[in-house]
Amino acid sequence: MATFAVEITIDTPVQEVWQVLSDIGNIHRWNPGVVKSYLTGNQIEGIGACRTCDLGHNYFLDEKVVAWIVNEQLTMRVVDTNLAFNHADIRF
Repeated sequence: MATFAVEITIDTPVQEVWQVLSDIGNIHRWNPGVVKSYLTGNQIEGIGACRTCDLGHNYFLDEKVVAWIVNEQLTMRVVDTNLAFNHADIRF
């Protein structure tokens, strides 16, 4: 299994960073690799919330929150995609 990590430092209070990250339906507002994104259910936050990310060129990710620790961790699991991998967890 392949893994990789990217680390950045954001000079902003953690609560402000969390406010942006936890708005999971709007990742397209800050992630340049996502053309459009939206929630795919009634749940807007917490474990079990889901979103779809349109990556352009007919590529997509369907993701589900699998870890949610306010101001500490958000993990999204790719549950469906047409990209060339079977699964992925993306942790912020």
